[in-house]
Amino acid sequence: MLPFLVALIMQGLPLPFSELVAPPDKIWTQKMVKELAIEQAEKYGLHKKRFLATLECENHFNAKGQSEHYYKGKREESYGAVQINLPSHPSITKEMAEDPEFAISFMAQKWSVGEASLWSCYKILFPS
Repeated sequence: MLPFLVALIMQGLPLPFSELVAPPDKIWTQKMVKELAIEQAEKYGLHKKRFLATLECENHFNAKGQSEHYYKGKREESYGAVQINLPSHPSITKEMAEDPEFAISFMAQKWSVGEASLWSCYKILFPS
């Protein structure tokens, strides 16, 4: 069901919030985030080393957290394991961005259609 929900989000369609986030009692370790990233990279046939390197650069496999980057004196509004930029994706909430199951699937789907360059770390680590 998660890939279906991500596909709807990518199309800008609203979804019921309760179906989009992991249960609040689940605590994600860095190891769990990395294992999920490996699973998603394999599922989508992605370049696993690049996918993992980008995730490590973005937020060190931490499920939660805001970007430390500042632009024009304001802290960037990018959150979660894959640092989804909320102003660029208005249909995605902070809670969704900090849910590794949603966020890593979102990232993997974007990469699978050639949109890896949406991630700053990808552009830094793997310049064209």
